[in-house]
Amino acid sequence: MTPAEGEAFLAANAANIPATTVGVNVFLIIGQNFVAAAKAILPLMLILLVVQRLVLREKIRGIESVVLGIVFALIGLLFFKVGLEWGLSPLGDQVGHNSVISFSNQGFKSLVPGLSEDGRYGLFWGKMVVLLFGFIVGYGATLAEPALTALGLTVEDVTAGAFKKRLVMQTVGIGVGIGLVIGVAKILYGWPTMWVIGPSYALAILLTLFSDEKYVNIGWDSGGVTTGDITSPVLIALGIGVATATGATDGFSLIAMGSVWPIIAVLAVGILVNKTTPFLRVRQAVEKEQRQVT
Repeated sequence: MTPAEGEAFLAANAANIPATTVGVNVFLIIGQNFVAAAKAILPLMLILLVVQRLVLREKIRGIESVVLGIVFALIGLLFFKVGLEWGLSPLGDQVGHNSVISFSNQGFKSLVPGLSEDGRYGLFWGKMVVLLFGFIVGYGATLAEPALTALGLTVEDVTAGAFKKRLVMQTVGIGVGIGLVIGVAKILYGWPTMWVIGPSYALAILLTLFSDEKYVNIGWDSGGVTTGDITSPVLIALGIGVATATGATDGFSLIAMGSVWPIIAVLAVGILVNKTTPFLRVRQAVEKEQRQVT
């Protein structure tokens, strides 16, 4: 997309924003999203029930609780999809495209009269603002992903509390943020894609060779967080917006970088946890013995 095409695209979006918010049929939106939620949840529930009854030949224990849970899941997913479609995704799309105004007026000449050629904050500091925005967006959107919460609970259980849920979530969030900083810098400065993706995956493979198997599984599973419904729309909008302003050939690779760096972060922290856990256990044992003596 050329800067001229980007300007036309942004102008069209600005012109269409009021139209999308006028005459909204709330009941139609709720109905459509309820059907989508039912299509996502009910087939899975049906498969589980069939396996439990026909394959395992076991009764469904606590059927009342199960039915209530399914109803709550439907309601929760309904509101989640409505909020995502009408709140988070449009806002993320606007902020992602408009973030480049901090260092460039390409695409904004007709929308922001009098804007400097180097944007609001100048070429250097404007790009620093976009890089910081990339980190914050990656970190914040990742922590909001429901899949990450489930992963954190599972990891804490599997590691017997050595790798806490909070530590997992913070590690993955920071990893995604670092990956986005590198990915956005690649677009801003025109680095070849293989210059950032190749070394990143090489580092992930190297850490895999020196990591405990359970942390390898956890780390590589955490890479799927950036493909969630919350994170992906914001990342794609940010990548396209930055590429449009800089005239880059593409605005992609953000999701790839946001997927590999949480793997690197989790593997690195896993190695650290493995090295420190024995010392912590010895220290706890010594402190316990001292308390018993006193």
